[in-house]
Amino acid sequence: MQNLTNIALVVGAAMTRKKYRSQAGIILDILEALERNGPLNITRLMYYANLPYGRLRETLSRLLEQGLIVECDESKYCLTQE
Repeated sequence: MQNLTNIALVVGAAMTRKKYRSQAGIILDILEALERNGPLNITRLMYYANLPYGRLRETLSRLLEQGLIVECDESKYCLTQE
């Protein structure tokens, strides 16, 4: 996923100047966790993305609507092929 790496570089550079993560940084953390570790349940995603449950659920809903992730098992999330 070369595009994901490019996004990581841009977001990472921006994050060195800011104290808080942007929405793009949060999304990147979620997508990278899924890319590295395969299907993950919400508890593991909370751990890898360092997010509270409510914020993670909102972001996962957005990613599901945009077609970037899918629910591959009953309680696990996966990256799509896009």
